[in-house]
Amino acid sequence: YLTAQGRGWDPTTSPLCDLGEYDYRRILAGEVWRLVTPVFLHAGLLHVAANMLVLYFAGSRLEERYGGREFVAFYLLTGTLANAGYLLVHL
Repeated sequence: YLTAQGRGWDPTTSPLCDLGEYDYRRILAGEVWRLVTPVFLHAGLLHVAANMLVLYFAGSRLEERYGGREFVAFYLLTGTLANAGYLLVHL
């Protein structure tokens, strides 16, 4: 279920991606979780690697300074706000 078996290896065709990807029409229809879930979806191994590299360098310093809970809250809040801003652009 988590992979797009039978359709080649393209993570953007995964059923999991379909349930959580950013889609402003679906958000406006009430699927508000789509403001949060795109923070955890990635479009391939290079995308994951780049995000992990940034999280390692920037995230470790932020976590060291503010603590684990605050860093997770910051990560979720900024990702959600970025998607909300993107939604405003679509409107």
